[in-house]
Amino acid sequence: MKARVRLGKKELFAFLFYHMYFRPMGIVYGLIGLLALGGGIYYLVQGNKSGIFLLIICGVYFVIQPVMLLVRAVQQSKNPQFAVDTLYEFSEEGITVYQQEDDKASLPWENVSRFVKFSKYYFIYVDAAHGNILPKDAFSSDTAALDALVVKMLPKERRRGFGK
Repeated sequence: MKARVRLGKKELFAFLFYHMYFRPMGIVYGLIGLLALGGGIYYLVQGNKSGIFLLIICGVYFVIQPVMLLVRAVQQSKNPQFAVDTLYEFSEEGITVYQQEDDKASLPWENVSRFVKFSKYYFIYVDAAHGNILPKDAFSSDTAALDALVVKMLPKERRRGFGK
């Protein structure tokens, strides 16, 4: 299976969004934001003006933070590294990545710390913070074969979003 990827702000935003909102601390912050929203509305309905402070806390997490993620994605998309296509080839031996014709790197499955299927993307991690972003529409064929390969090659604790 092969995929040709050129990252833009949309793909970078999806990656940053996943990191902010779908990791354990992001879920905790989301719950705090929802509690702040509920508390803010409750206090304002009761006539207590301190509810405004709670609504500001909620706004920081649910409005300002996504805007900041978008700004960061736009800034990162200007990196010259993202101006060229990257080719990914998947096999039972691992993942081969080509940035230029002669610039090739191999990633054995043992070195993949996590493989995530999220919305329209795959994220391939080699450590906790660094990952490769692959839009599903970058594949020349159906992604079902890739899903089956990932399930076969990686244990359940190193893959997310694949079920089984």
